[in-house]
Amino acid sequence: MQNERFRNVKHVINFDIPSDIDEYVHRIGRTGRAGMLGQATSFFNEKNRNVAMDLLDILTEANQEIPEWLEGLAREAKRDNYAKRNYNNNRR
Repeated sequence: MQNERFRNVKHVINFDIPSDIDEYVHRIGRTGRAGMLGQATSFFNEKNRNVAMDLLDILTEANQEIPEWLEGLAREAKRDNYAKRNYNNNRR
């Protein structure tokens, strides 16, 4: 019965991307229920950089077009995470 509610969803718009990539996938997955295809539009900004790498992986896996700005942001986030991890390891 739950699938019936989302059967005709053709487009999901995320005004606020969740900080957890699994929750993001759950939200946009509403367009792909019951064998249907759909679209997802998400408003993404600097506050969402923590999911940039995961989002890049998901889009790549799904053979979706990757915006250059997202690739750049994912690289920056990866570099920042690496630097933060090294800084924390050196403090111990």
